[in-house]
Amino acid sequence: MVSDDFDIPSHGILGKDFLKKYHCTIDYGNMKLKIAPKDILPVEIDIYSEIIRNISALPPRSETFKLFRISSNKFPCIIEAQNISENVCVPTTIAHKPETWIRVLNINDKIVFIQTDKLKTSQITDFEILKMNPKESENVDNQRHSKLKHALRNKFPNHAKDMIL
Repeated sequence: MVSDDFDIPSHGILGKDFLKKYHCTIDYGNMKLKIAPKDILPVEIDIYSEIIRNISALPPRSETFKLFRISSNKFPCIIEAQNISENVCVPTTIAHKPETWIRVLNINDKIVFIQTDKLKTSQITDFEILKMNPKESENVDNQRHSKLKHALRNKFPNHAKDMIL
């Protein structure tokens, strides 16, 4: 609960009480908010994730998902973990299409504006991909399993290794 005069530095916060009272429907596929109060014609409102094309605002001290435009010649592609602004970063992500929702972490104490079309990408063929199919028989390619176990052993601290392997 916050008082009515509390300054919220980001827009778009709707409570469950509002959504229920006005029979709201959020359509993420079409990025629309439909408000259908009784005895009044329903209204559809566009949901915008950007203020200006390719510029998006990140609330302070937040982890959010933002729609990025990926410029790659081939999909799927890899977006490697990177800092996109001071104290703003994205994790390694596989993008399957030119417009992809990506998690963004802002550890600043203020709103930060980021460009959503400037991520560095790599081709997925540049990486070795180890696949594990649970339907394979027990006599699967043991070399592949050994590589995966070796990779896991090297990336986790000792106490986590025992839990995984």
